Amino acid sequence: MAEKRATILVVEDDPDLSRAMQLLLEAEGYCVACAEDGDQALQALQNDMPDLVLLDVMLTHVLEGIALAREMVARPEWASIPVIIVSSIKQSEYAEYVPDTGPLENIIAFLPKPVDPQTLLQLIREELGSKG
Repeated sequence: MAEKRATILVVEDDPDLSRAMQLLLEAEGYCVACAEDGDQALQALQNDMPDLVLLDVMLTHVLEGIALAREMVARPEWASIPVIIVSSIKQSEYAEYVPDTGPLENIIAFLPKPVDPQTLLQLIREELGSKG
């Protein structure tokens, strides 16, 4: 029986960037779900728990991504899902609101936009191992 492919939830409000990440990840053999905001992401988490989440910080609201990461930590069934932040917030006027160190234990990396595809894939491979 074939091993289940890892599922990655991409939470990104820019449709072009979301689609680019989806295509990149699918080309690497991952199953990909996409959400445009925190509400859609919560629904996706409830419907099909992903193995990893790629999360923008600035969605509908400035720190919506951080609020989602906090919600994930607060729920035992989601607390162990690793999160990679992919955001341009550190280059914005809101940079002071995001701590330099991981604000939550589920955040394994913080990558600036535009994200380097090879760096992103390497982080995902390291986190998911052979589940990809």
